[in-house]
Amino acid sequence: MGTSTIEELRAFYDAITPRIEAIGAYLNQFALDEIPGEARSLLYLSLSWTEIASAVEIYKQPTVINGLDPRRFARLKE
Repeated sequence: MGTSTIEELRAFYDAITPRIEAIGAYLNQFALDEIPGEARSLLYLSLSWTEIASAVEIYKQPTVINGLDPRRFARLKE
């Protein structure tokens, strides 16, 4: 969330939402610690989607009231 506008979050949310069930089904064929490199991008994409869903669906603003500080996220290294 950080510096993204609600419009940017909404665009991402709207693009991913119709595909999230298929993404989950694909990822569910792998054990979490065995997800191949090419599927990790989908994992990270779906995790991002879950993080912004409440901002878009409930709060209608980038900041989630009583939510986790977005600075807690660290860039993952592969």
